[in-house]
Amino acid sequence: MNVGAAYLTDEEVGARIKGLLGQRKQAEVARAAGMDETALSKVLKGTRKLTLGELARIASVLSIDPGDLLMREVEARPMWRSDADPAAVGEAERAMSRAIDAYLLFDALVPAGS
Repeated sequence: MNVGAAYLTDEEVGARIKGLLGQRKQAEVARAAGMDETALSKVLKGTRKLTLGELARIASVLSIDPGDLLMREVEARPMWRSDADPAAVGEAERAMSRAIDAYLLFDALVPAGS
């Protein structure tokens, strides 16, 4: 199994985020995610990797599951909010944890610049 095939490249992650910005201004999203606008611009171009914290915050700002920013063949879907039932919130937390674990494994297996 090719582990990397399931995940987007840095350029593809940036393009996916850019596509999900909609009418939001890049500066607004950067501020809401606690990032410098220049850093977000580099992420959108695929020339800078996201930290896990940035990934989680951008996903939250865009109201999507963080895994949807990393994985191929997924349809971005709204993330459960605190008004959801506790079981749904728990499943969302487990899904985020699995996505982060998978990203870390992929990042560890694939040499930089690949």
